[in-house]
Formats: sequence, structure tokens, C-alpha cells
Amino acid sequence: MVRFFFTPSERKQAGRRKLERLFRLRLAGNLPLRQREMGKPTEYVTYRGKAGQWSWLLHRLTGIGVLLFLLVHIADITLIGWGPQVFDRLLFLYRQPVFRLGEVVLVAAVLYHALNGIRLCIIDFWPAATAIHKKLTCAVAVIFTVFFVPTALYMLNWLMK
Repeated sequence: MVRFFFTPSERKQAGRRKLERLFRLRLAGNLPLRQREMGKPTEYVTYRGKAGQWSWLLHRLTGIGVLLFLLVHIADITLIGWGPQVFDRLLFLYRQPVFRLGEVVLVAAVLYHALNGIRLCIIDFWPAATAIHKKLTCAVAVIFTVFFVPTALYMLNWLMK
């Protein structure tokens, strides 16, 4: 098996020319691959689960969720062209508990996506904010909680009855 990549420790130890030479040797199959040459498995992990990674992941997931909702919303609004009876049957479906819980998830996705988008704009337009990006991420979490918890309780009051 030929490795076409180098561990971070290999990159630190070797200069560019040495890495190019090692790459050519590995490609030609002249360099044996030993277990000790592989390095630690954790050397290949780029992201370690810190605030920036989780913000990035949640921003992408909430963006996809909001996009999917918009596509479904456009599709259900087009049903009005087939008459009010078809549209009313669909509205009955949206009153089911699963869809009502989905609305709460949608509000959470829109709120988080908006707040994190503001955080990203601050970091993009004010380069000094990169030094405080963890504090900004915590601020997004606090503001999200302050706005979402009462909203979710209000939207889910039908469960309490």
C-alpha cells in the first residue's frame, strides 16, 4: 500500500524537497511502509470538536434544514392551484403533532442560523473579532437560549393541556 500523504510530524521534520523526494520514492514503490512510519492516528484528525467546528457544522445543518422547508413550502403552496379542497386537506395534515413539533425545530433552525450568520458577518467585517470568536459563539448560544426557550414553550403549550 502506498501512502500519498505525510503526517504533520513528517512535514515538520522534512523540508519541501525532501517531501517531494519521499513522495516520488513512495510512488515508485521503493520505500517500504513500516508501522512506525504511519504515526499516531490522532495526527490525521484536523478538527477536534471545538466551538468553531460545532458552529460550522450547525450552521450548515440548519441551512440545509431551512432550505428543505422552503422547498416543501413552495410545493405545498402550489397545491392551491388545484383548488381549495386539496389545499385544505394538506392543512389538516400540518395540524398533526409531528408537524407541530417540526415547526418548533424549524424555528430553532432559523433562529440559530440567523444568529450565527450575524456572528460570521461580525468576524468577516471586523478582523479583530477572530480573537474573540469563542466569546461570540457563547453569545450566540446565550441569545439563542434566551429567545428560543420561551418561544418553544409557547409553541408547545398544546402539549401541556
